[in-house]
Amino acid sequence: MLLDILTISLLITGALIILISAIGMLRLPDLFCRLHALAKSMPLGINLILIATWISLGHDMVGFKTFLAIVFQAVSLPVAGHLMALIAFQKNLPRWKHRPVDRYDEK
Repeated sequence: MLLDILTISLLITGALIILISAIGMLRLPDLFCRLHALAKSMPLGINLILIATWISLGHDMVGFKTFLAIVFQAVSLPVAGHLMALIAFQKNLPRWKHRPVDRYDEK
């Protein structure tokens, strides 16, 4: 009973965090802000859902595979977000016009 409550709360929390990330994708003005919303909240939401799956399915081989999925996405998602932002910065994609002053901007 207690594990069911923990699983449900982790699933709901992970789904809400992913929903907030999706809303951030729609509402934020430029690519860099959108990447920030995705790179910060998606791994957390996915981790919570995978932990709930791990608790629900048990601690045998399925649990090990779930642990590997958690480790893989925790390593790959932030790196992918950083590389996308780096490429967008190098390509001079249009940025939000009301951004704070960037001291690294070359003029």
